[in-house]
Amino acid sequence: MAIWQVDFSIIDKNKRYDDEDICYWVKEPNNAFDIAFLDKCESWSEDIIQYGDLQKTCIELLVENEKIVEINVRLDLRTLTKELLMNVIDYIIRLNANVYFQNKIVIPSVKNVCNIIINSNAYKYCNNPLSYIDDLNEYDGS
Repeated sequence: MAIWQVDFSIIDKNKRYDDEDICYWVKEPNNAFDIAFLDKCESWSEDIIQYGDLQKTCIELLVENEKIVEINVRLDLRTLTKELLMNVIDYIIRLNANVYFQNKIVIPSVKNVCNIIINSNAYKYCNNPLSYIDDLNEYDGS
């Protein structure tokens, strides 16, 4: 993942925090391949169906035994438009799903996804790359 991307998983709306494998779809979501707003691209893995460029905004569908078992999203904050963001949120809602980000289940809405973006390292980097790098440089790590 690139430093300018925010990534999160799309999870079944019925999943709870204490589910062992929260990102795993037991029942394949309906219309998961209905991603007309991104072009289907060649993936780095034969087990992943990829829509969009991996270095930009993309959606990856992990497939096991010809069934979708995981859905991941990467948002490129350098080029993200309101229209593209709305398309991603609408896609999540159509799947009857939620967002899973940093061990939190988030209901898909413009406000909630924007909060994810604003609180991400990608946003900090895109907002001020030099300050972000300076902050990393000051991190002790011990």
